[in-house]
Amino acid sequence: MKNSPAGRIGAVVVTVGLGACGPTPGGDTEGASTAEATTTDGPTTGAPTTGEPELDCAAVPARFDAPLWHAPAAASVGSIASGPGGDALVLLSGELLRFGADGPVWSRSFAAEQVVFAMSTWPDGQVVLGGGEGESGVLMRVDEGGEPAGSQVIELAEGEAEPIVAVAAAPAGEVFAVAEVFGALGNRLRLDRFDAALGHVWSANVADSGFTPGLAVDAVGNSYVALAAIVAADGLHNTWALQVHAFAPDGGPRWQSEAVQFVADEGVVNVDLGLGDQVYALAGNRAGFVLQALSPDGAPAWQIGRDDGEAGEHTLMAAVASPCGGVFVGGRSEGDGPGVAASLFHIAADGTFGPVSTLGPEPPGEGMFEATMSLAVSPLGRVLAAGTQELGAGETAWWVRAH
Repeated sequence: MKNSPAGRIGAVVVTVGLGACGPTPGGDTEGASTAEATTTDGPTTGAPTTGEPELDCAAVPARFDAPLWHAPAAASVGSIASGPGGDALVLLSGELLRFGADGPVWSRSFAAEQVVFAMSTWPDGQVVLGGGEGESGVLMRVDEGGEPAGSQVIELAEGEAEPIVAVAAAPAGEVFAVAEVFGALGNRLRLDRFDAALGHVWSANVADSGFTPGLAVDAVGNSYVALAAIVAADGLHNTWALQVHAFAPDGGPRWQSEAVQFVADEGVVNVDLGLGDQVYALAGNRAGFVLQALSPDGAPAWQIGRDDGEAGEHTLMAAVASPCGGVFVGGRSEGDGPGVAASLFHIAADGTFGPVSTLGPEPPGEGMFEATMSLAVSPLGRVLAAGTQELGAGETAWWVRAH
């Protein structure tokens, strides 16, 4: 795989229902407490009022050696998102948790008949969740205190299963979702737009194949879907193609990026999509990955990657756009000690790497951090990370950290 310019680098229901100033080393605008002191103008918009603190790019972290707080090892984490006050919202296989500096803030279990695959948040702390109930899709809103704030069963494809596998919270309070539709003639991916009350607005076909889509929405209602699809297999390795599809606010197609390929093992890959000064799309697992930066019009700016079996210092599995330009990435990297460990670092808008932080045991003696699997960033630039940790005897658990 050719890389430029930086070169090769190596379900949920609660129990009732683009500016770039560049991050620099320094402190955190939120400080060591969980409070971001945000204020918003209500639960239906997620839009900030004029009293909200402003983003200070000089204080957004560029090194990640010492976390503001660290949550103990827990069950399997599906994804992480930014919550109110810089806290972390963590989606587990059977519940939704809010973590802060003092530990868990609240926990909400899911109904047994529902499975949740995706989560997104608004700046005011509200959450939208997407998943399935039987053959139907389901969307749910949860407020900043973990209480239910509305739900909707999705039945747009008669006689076909249509679980929601990706969601995005739009700035105006609307919800965008990707449904994987299973029918007699095969599977397809469908993009849906819903209003703030979860009423259906429109649907658009995305593709006939693809895995683990990433979904994002910009301030004017343009939506972006990143898909990874297997294009070749030899029994030991899969060749994957990553592509971004962009849609206008009315659901009409805008552009499709040129597909970029990488080789990984037979395992699944993570797909992340971030909007900032550029469109950042990542697909990867422990064996191989590709990260691409695109202009708002879909033109390629740069890409980096690593195929399975190639030499390199990093494999990337998580990405989130920085509010100050560039992209935060995580995965596994060579560190100061033996072998590789979970890593977290920033890549600038031009593809230049920042300092690479590998995450050692925290607290000491708990076991090495094995991989960074999910990333989120708060409106004020607090970086939240989740990943796997080795416990010994072949056992692993998940960790959550805030920087």
